[in-house]
This record gives sequence, C-alpha cells and structure tokens, in this order.
Amino acid sequence: MTAPSTGAAGSWETRRRWAVVALSAAAALCLAASWFLPWWSFRLFAPQYPKGLALVIHLTGVQGDVAEIDVINHYIGMHSLADSATLERAASHWIVGLSAAAVMGLALVANRKMNWVGFLVGLGLPAGFVLDTTYWMYRSGHDLDPTAAINMKPFMPTVLGDGKVGQFKTEAWPALGFWVAVTGVVLLALAAWQRSRVCRVCPAAGTCGKVCPHNLVAVPR
Repeated sequence: MTAPSTGAAGSWETRRRWAVVALSAAAALCLAASWFLPWWSFRLFAPQYPKGLALVIHLTGVQGDVAEIDVINHYIGMHSLADSATLERAASHWIVGLSAAAVMGLALVANRKMNWVGFLVGLGLPAGFVLDTTYWMYRSGHDLDPTAAINMKPFMPTVLGDGKVGQFKTEAWPALGFWVAVTGVVLLALAAWQRSRVCRVCPAAGTCGKVCPHNLVAVPR
C-alpha cells in the first residue's frame, strides 16, 4: 500500500483539528441553550389531585403549580419553593455562560495535557445541578417547621423516579434542558478524543507548553 503524501496527511490533520473546533462549538451551544430550557420535572398525585400537580425546575426558578404546592408544603412545615437555591438561580446565567466560553476557549488554546479539562468543565454543569438539587431536596425535607399544622418526621423527597411523601405519590425526571446539557458533555468527550489523536501525531508535541502554540487549528510544519 502506498503511504499518503505529506500534503494528504496535512489535509487530514487540518480536518481533525477543525472537527475538534466544531464539536466544541456545538457543545458550547448546547450548554448555552440549556439555560433557556426546563431541567427537571416533578409531578405529585393524591386522591384530591387525580390529574397531579406539576413542578418544573429551570436554572432561573420554578414553574407550574407553585402556589398550590407551597400551600401543601406549608402545612407540613416545608419552606417556600422561592426560598430554595436563590444564589444558584441568580448566578445561573454567569455559570452557564462562563462554562460555555471556557470549553470553547480551552478547545483552542489548551495544551495536550489539559485536553480533558474542557470536558470536565462541561460535565460540571449537569453534575453540579443534580448535586445541588439533591442538597436542596434533602434540606427541604429535613428543615421542617416544628410548629407546622401537620407534624412529619424528616424525609428525603425522591429526586429521580417514583416516590411517596405522606399521601402523595411523586414522579421526578430530567427534562429537556438537562438532556441538552448532557448532549453537550458527550460532544466534549468526542472533541477530547479527537484532540488526543491530533496531539499524538502533532510535530510540535514535544515543545507544547501551557497552551497550544498553534491555537489548534494551524497545522505545524
């Protein structure tokens, strides 16, 4: 078999480099787009609510049957939904925006040793959301007002899947925004894998410093 010419090899390397940029840009767009979409969905069912009560979590707040659920929560001593994750909601646009910018910037300037840093930054968004939501769910079920009309033992609301709180059956599932962010993370994993192939054959690999000396897209000669 005839070995590919230097020109052909350079052409393929250029395509791989631009593939990393394209995958990273698509991932950044997914992360940014997720801010506008719902991230988690809850439904509560009881005999008096056969159609269920809906609660949808966005990065900026909650929507759905918020007022009615707050009334129910008040009877068992839970805090208002508006009192949960106030700092996270206020900073969400900064968190998402900086994450999207970071993964795009890292794709261009990070050296080969930092290849997977962009992936970890992207992963931190959905993973951080799940951890933060779990924390606030735990806190809401344990920080109960002892003077409430109905005295309940501390409990942990179900974050994923089917659960039960008192007479209420609950359902909790990821919503579109969460899956869009996860799609971005998958794209970042593909970008990092492709970047590793680029760096493995790069003529400048031995002199690569803290940043890529060619800003990734320029093929070194």
